[in-house]
Amino acid sequence: MFSRQYRSFRRAIIRRSYFAIYYVIESGVTTVVAVLDMRREPKSIQTLLKGRKS
Repeated sequence: MFSRQYRSFRRAIIRRSYFAIYYVIESGVTTVVAVLDMRREPKSIQTLLKGRKS
């Protein structure tokens, strides 16, 4: 399991790529919220996640 990165979102970085998977674990159910390019500005990633389910 990966540590929390932003609010209740966890981040798994995909090896050999620039992408990361942001996901949430609730009541034993894992929900993928976003797959994002990590070359973006960190603030823009937080803005994208802000409007998503947390």
